[in-house]
Amino acid sequence: MADITGTTGADILIGTPGDDIIDALAGNDESYAGPGDIGNDIVSGGDGDDRLGAGAGDDIVLGDNHDGALDLGMIGDDGSNELFGGDGNDLLITGGYSNDGTDASLAGATGNAYDGLITGTGNSIAWAGTGNDIVYGAGGNDTLGGGDGNDEINGGGGDDVIYGGTDNGVDILRGGDGNDLIFNGGGNDIVFGGDGNDTMWGGADDDIITTGAGADVVGFISGNGHDTVTDFTLGEDILDLFATGLFANASEVIEAMTDTPNGVVLTIDANTSVTF
Repeated sequence: MADITGTTGADILIGTPGDDIIDALAGNDESYAGPGDIGNDIVSGGDGDDRLGAGAGDDIVLGDNHDGALDLGMIGDDGSNELFGGDGNDLLITGGYSNDGTDASLAGATGNAYDGLITGTGNSIAWAGTGNDIVYGAGGNDTLGGGDGNDEINGGGGDDVIYGGTDNGVDILRGGDGNDLIFNGGGNDIVFGGDGNDTMWGGADDDIITTGAGADVVGFISGNGHDTVTDFTLGEDILDLFATGLFANASEVIEAMTDTPNGVVLTIDANTSVTF
């Protein structure tokens, strides 16, 4: 195993084809696993505005602290990668744009502009941190989650599980292709199921949910806010009210409905309704 350490200045560090530990320290550095690298590497950027790259092995890439806007690029190639952006505004690419592997990403904790996470074709796990984040899944069955801030999460292909942030940020959640499971978090979120037979759960505030193609299920619990469901197809899509525990039969559901110029409003309780 090679141990490669930079200086507090601006370094360019290149690893070996084997297992490397690369620590760039402070400064605006460029650190990359070696050409043709298939080792299991640990690459740490340290303070500064860094550009970090891993190879084809099972790698861990640590961004640490840095300043500026979208100034950190981190790329994990084939293999099972874990990318941690650290503080700041990060671009994390797990598995490249077309590489296989099972990846995990975590955006920085306190980015001020946005983090971008782009997963590959494997089954990826990507969790955004604080800040306004953009997360892209690809062709695999991904688990993607937003943190605090106004996040945009795109599932892409595959059967994805998508979580909105739990704060009051306005998140945009897109399931994409496949049979996706989407959980809205806090805030007034905008949700698109996309193609496939998707299941979407309303969050704590006033959400707009577009079911899209396929036979979709939209679920609610008490306290979910006043949501609007668009593109709802009777006889194909389903409103799941079981978790509310408030309706004993279909007749009680019908009694809770009111026809308005904006659609049918189903009142679940004083703090929860759905217009469809």
